[in-house]
Amino acid sequence: MPDRRFFDSTGPVTLETLAVLSGADLAPGCDPQRLVSEAAPLDRANETSIAFLSDKRYLDDLRATRAGVVFVSPRHVGDVPTGTAVLLTPEPQAAWARTAARLHPMRMLDDGSARPASARLESGVVLASGVVLGEDVQIGA
Repeated sequence: MPDRRFFDSTGPVTLETLAVLSGADLAPGCDPQRLVSEAAPLDRANETSIAFLSDKRYLDDLRATRAGVVFVSPRHVGDVPTGTAVLLTPEPQAAWARTAARLHPMRMLDDGSARPASARLESGVVLASGVVLGEDVQIGA
């Protein structure tokens, strides 16, 4: 899961929606209404995650993944674990990147959400754009 300080989460999203967004094709037998909540690497994915394989060095990670859905090229369909849905594409990493951007857009930090009400700033303190303050922080000028 991406760092919530910097990324929002907009899922879940259906496989059908992600297939259209990414330009991938649903493999036969995949439920187009299956829901995906997050983008994750193969080795950290769970049943609500989508992951990808684009480099054969990570075939063992693909074979052991717990991802609910994976982007793979057609030549790697046979390496996908049983029960994992497949989105077929010649460019798995690019498809995953488009999906990750949809599921986890960058958080806009200039809306005050980066400064909790408990933060105490001395008069004259200037914060750069993108600064994130923790609870109960105190900053002097």
